[in-house]
Amino acid sequence: MQSKEIYKRDFSDLLSKFEEVCGWFDDLGFRFAITRYGIYHKNLKNLNELSSGKNVFKDASNESLVSIMKEMMNSHVEANEIIRIYNDFKGIDSQEYIEQVKKVITGQEFRATSESDPARDFLFELSIAARFMRAGFRVSLKGICDVEVKLPDGRSLFVECKRVKSLKKLSKNIKVANQQIVRRIKDSSSLKNIGMVAVNVTDLLSKSSSIVSEDPKMTTSEHRALLRNFILKNLESFNAGGNKKCIGVLCESSISNLVPGGLIYSRHITNVRYENDDLFERLMPQLSNQDIV
Repeated sequence: MQSKEIYKRDFSDLLSKFEEVCGWFDDLGFRFAITRYGIYHKNLKNLNELSSGKNVFKDASNESLVSIMKEMMNSHVEANEIIRIYNDFKGIDSQEYIEQVKKVITGQEFRATSESDPARDFLFELSIAARFMRAGFRVSLKGICDVEVKLPDGRSLFVECKRVKSLKKLSKNIKVANQQIVRRIKDSSSLKNIGMVAVNVTDLLSKSSSIVSEDPKMTTSEHRALLRNFILKNLESFNAGGNKKCIGVLCESSISNLVPGGLIYSRHITNVRYENDDLFERLMPQLSNQDIV
């Protein structure tokens, strides 16, 4: 796998790949045009025209432009995330995955506008599954947990996924996930199986912090630092319910940031390790620094 800090994509390439996703949705029997992805498609076409020098919003007021850019940046994040899912699942003929995709395509245009947002919860589960698949692991989404990963030594790694939208509920969500892991392992075929909590805190970072750099590499560095500092500030919450059966917490967040010439999508993960087992350290290089295609 190619290893680099930044994977560059022209907007035209991003739009082309997203239109492949839309065609995939239609082939599966899901009419993308009447879902939130139809809105994202329209916004991406506007972004593509902007990147080619066309002033498509020349008549918009300054106040409207703020709202428009919010829509553009949201569409940019959503497009990158679903393209990643598409590239890892498009060749799999399995009802198990199709049912998950069907759940993903529903939902609201913007994240964090409601406590209940199951579409993005399912998207996060698929995203975590995709990370492991791209790293060469066999995964299942129909087991007794959100994502079940088959490890080379024969054990199963049960991953409980939580997309947290409220800082007040961070500790509770992680504690519940740890409790679920203990029960999953107890009910599984072997007590040698282990677990991992996966948490997405995109909505929490966007409420508490912002990226100020206009340089792509610095944007990525700032994002990495924001996530690391967020974890350190809330370390007690990330350790809530920690136990010997769970190797720790994988923490993920995504952002879109304005830079000269366009937008940059940054998606970063880091981990909070519970046990002395070095499995997390061996997994991280395989699960991180992955392109969307």
